[in-house]
Amino acid sequence: MNFQDNSFIIIKEKIQKRKIEIDIKEQKRLEKFRPVMEKIVKLTAKPEGRLARLIAKIMEQQHEPVVDWALKHINIHQDWKILDIGFGSGYNLFKFAKRAIKGTIYGIEISEAMIKTASKRVNNENYDDRIVIIQASADSLPFRDDYFDLIVAVASVHYWNNPKKCFNEIYRALKPNGMFLTINNNFKHPDFKEYHDSLIEHSPSLKIYSPQEYYQFYKSAEFSDIKIYIVESENWICLLGQKKSNLY
Repeated sequence: MNFQDNSFIIIKEKIQKRKIEIDIKEQKRLEKFRPVMEKIVKLTAKPEGRLARLIAKIMEQQHEPVVDWALKHINIHQDWKILDIGFGSGYNLFKFAKRAIKGTIYGIEISEAMIKTASKRVNNENYDDRIVIIQASADSLPFRDDYFDLIVAVASVHYWNNPKKCFNEIYRALKPNGMFLTINNNFKHPDFKEYHDSLIEHSPSLKIYSPQEYYQFYKSAEFSDIKIYIVESENWICLLGQKKSNLY
């Protein structure tokens, strides 16, 4: 089901409902860990310290279903150069490497703990020649113009201090006709307002954007053919935009 708002279309999709059951005993047990969980939420923007590995594992489990859903909307070519912005533990780097089997996968991350975790993983799985890890941020990409076929940001945009600058950098680093895929398991929706307020309370740097706000980020950076996909029941969103061809 689709609906149109001004100059863009949001494509609504449905997935099989995931079964999540927590009994009363489990709820009471989880309450004991509330202070730890609140600290984890605060650290998700830049995981560091002793909790970094735990945070990485939690984020990986939370993001994997929405990433798998989002990747169904793009056909990744075997020889593509792909950049993953804010790769966390690095689990998505391997997803991309298994699709772009003749390409090179780059990942940037600001957290030293996550870089260490992902680098070890890359080395252990013998992907050193295919996956390149760099410490850098989205607002200053250390790559030349027109370099990537695809850039991906998973649960990353909502932590950027200057989204407009980051989107412009991403546009610069993409090849003509290259694509930028944003994936997130949160977007502004009245059914999830209480949950979002709780997240923001414990992580003030977190911002929850609406589909319209995401669209404006893409549009202001001059992306074209912008597509917005959502799963309302899960509060999932992904957007795909394309850099204009040199023929324009």
